[in-house]
Amino acid sequence: MLIFPWLGVEARAAELPAELDGIFARYVKLGEELEGVLSRVQDKGSADAQNSALQRLLARVGESRREIAAISELPENTAAAVASKYERQMRTVWGRVYESIYRLQRVRCYESVPFFRSFSILCSLFES
Repeated sequence: MLIFPWLGVEARAAELPAELDGIFARYVKLGEELEGVLSRVQDKGSADAQNSALQRLLARVGESRREIAAISELPENTAAAVASKYERQMRTVWGRVYESIYRLQRVRCYESVPFFRSFSILCSLFES
């Protein structure tokens, strides 16, 4: 799970720089798309059908992880602006993603080998 320690900072919010705003907007959007794909997997047939959609998202997951990891520290007022604008969305969206991940782990991806391979890559991207 991605953790953003700078989001807990209490400070007066500043305006978000466009580049930083874009990073977090893309991160939220990616979570929404991932959740959509993962939530549609309800049996082996739907797992097989969603495999290509999941594969298309894997590169974006890696890219998003690199963008987020590159943010080493934020000034307090910028951190407050990020928290104000994105914290609730990120917790909600990514919470649903992780709920779907845990569900799919419990049911062993409905024994869909192609989906399981893509799903395993997704999980390893989150663990790195």
